Amino acid sequence: MQEPDPSIADYLASLMHAAVTKRAKRTGLRHFDDWLTAHRGRAIQSATTRDIANYLAEWDEAGKSVASQRNRFHVLRGYFRWLELEGEIARSPMTGMQPRQEVRKLPQSVSVDELRLMLDNTVSDQGWLIIAVLAVNSLRVSELLGCDVSNVERRNGFTHLRFDSNLGQQRPPLIVLAPEVEVVLSRYLKGRRSGPLILNVNGGRLNRSSAASMVRLTAQRAGIPYTVTPQMLSYTLQATALENGFSLTSVLRAMGVPQPRHSMRWMTADRPLSQDNASLRLARMVFHPTESTQNALSNVESLLSDASTPDAFALMAAGAVLERHLRLLCMESGVQAPEPQDLGSINRWAGELQRLRVLETADRHLVDSIGNRRNWAAHGFFERLEVGMAEQTYRSVLDIVTRYPLRDAAATVR
Repeated sequence: MQEPDPSIADYLASLMHAAVTKRAKRTGLRHFDDWLTAHRGRAIQSATTRDIANYLAEWDEAGKSVASQRNRFHVLRGYFRWLELEGEIARSPMTGMQPRQEVRKLPQSVSVDELRLMLDNTVSDQGWLIIAVLAVNSLRVSELLGCDVSNVERRNGFTHLRFDSNLGQQRPPLIVLAPEVEVVLSRYLKGRRSGPLILNVNGGRLNRSSAASMVRLTAQRAGIPYTVTPQMLSYTLQATALENGFSLTSVLRAMGVPQPRHSMRWMTADRPLSQDNASLRLARMVFHPTESTQNALSNVESLLSDASTPDAFALMAAGAVLERHLRLLCMESGVQAPEPQDLGSINRWAGELQRLRVLETADRHLVDSIGNRRNWAAHGFFERLEVGMAEQTYRSVLDIVTRYPLRDAAATVR
């Protein structure tokens, strides 16, 4: 290895970095200096943009990780920027160059089915509590194990964990616990009113290593084919909720994280842009009255986008919106308003509109089909509802109300 260019030592001396950081930069710069001498026969200060691009390309071909390539890129860029500022070179050869973009993978989490399996395979209330609270409340294991029994409070009909200022600095004062967690917690505490919330076998505070072992062994008993860590459980709320259409605001409130940057990782890019789109929903609020059919259908769309809501609920809501729309159409066409005890049905209003030649025969059959689906959902015949039927019904209702609009867009239920 040849003697390094003196400018490298001068550059490192100008940095206010730790010694270990300077050593890493020195290694990177000397490696490039040696490569440049061997392949191009010139000093590092004479490097061109093509030289640097070829050097980084060789790193890529050698199988270096993207992180290593980006690190080497930034080391070289800092050095050449310093040379430019010192007047040693007229212009940095890295001006305009961009580091290779790293494709970030989402942190691994467990699915809802896997979480159920783990909870079913716990051998104690303690293990069940640790797994449930980490996953459902998105707590870090250190936050949960740092709680004392005195942090458990009962307010407004719910049990909460109160966080002191030194526990989870970004947490809200209270974390609400699910009723199922409350039952197991009460059984686990056995009337204890003081001391650590989660105990070890000696009565002291359980440590993170023991909690991690408990989680790992439970996952093995559940037959999960990979190692599960407490951190993976902590990601479950964000991953499952946002991928299944939960409100980002509700997720952030539950987690107590004011900055959405980390949670936004689970907002999948391949989700249809029109699905539960905030701008479209706001447009309906602005351009249509509160009681309009369009606004009502936007609520149906919200139900469809929330994977935790059964399809039957969205189907019932879509059917109700259609029935109201058809009833108002009949009333606009001169059909007498029904008495409260005789509100009619989707099929009745569709028949009246067909008789008045407002509704086409083909659309009458479509409305009858929607009415049947709505009745199945409303009367609990969920087994008759096929996958995707709620989405199909919503699209059909949207098509009908668009093609048969009300003359009075501000019409409300009378």
